[in-house]
Amino acid sequence: GSMIGLSAIVWLFAAAAAAGIGGIEWHYRKAWKKISAAGNPADISYTRALFLLCLLFERERARWIASICDAELPKALRAPLLRVIAALIGADVSEAREPLGAYSSIGCFFSRELRDGARRIDAAPGAVVSPADARILALGAVGSEGSRVSQVQVKGTTFSLAGVLGSDPAADLAPGNELFYVAMHLGPGDYHRFHAPARFAVREGRRFAGEGLPVSPV
Repeated sequence: GSMIGLSAIVWLFAAAAAAGIGGIEWHYRKAWKKISAAGNPADISYTRALFLLCLLFERERARWIASICDAELPKALRAPLLRVIAALIGADVSEAREPLGAYSSIGCFFSRELRDGARRIDAAPGAVVSPADARILALGAVGSEGSRVSQVQVKGTTFSLAGVLGSDPAADLAPGNELFYVAMHLGPGDYHRFHAPARFAVREGRRFAGEGLPVSPV
């Protein structure tokens, strides 16, 4: 009797798993059909990994996570809780400008400032420094016809720069000039502020709506 019951449970789980996989595959094909019908303006090579990330981390869930990160922590719990979080994500708390108890929320800790001298900045006039405390995943030149960026940069898929930026960045390139791209991975334990990589003036800013995906490069 127990063997029959166990066998029934195994078959039930197998059937549920098969139904779940089949449902995800159906939704994946439906989503890809919509992208294709729209002409795939961003020239995405839509992979299942990216689809699953969008499914798990869509905007409503991202808002929940943001609410948790912005919630004010009780003063007595700030230091011990943030110390555990720092250990889990590999953050070096010795570089932080303030003691852990000074950060009122998880979000404040993520956007912490560094103490003076924590990073050496190249002061040479022609130097281009990293805008973020990040690891370079890929870099290269953008062709005159625009460029598809290699898969390592975007959750297992490729995309066109024109589709992401809203216009072809190479279209107005002067003869003899070259345009380069660099993709950087900012891990959860890294310093989360951004700085100008060189002396320049920002002329325009754009916001592109999309899904909030985890920072893992996949």
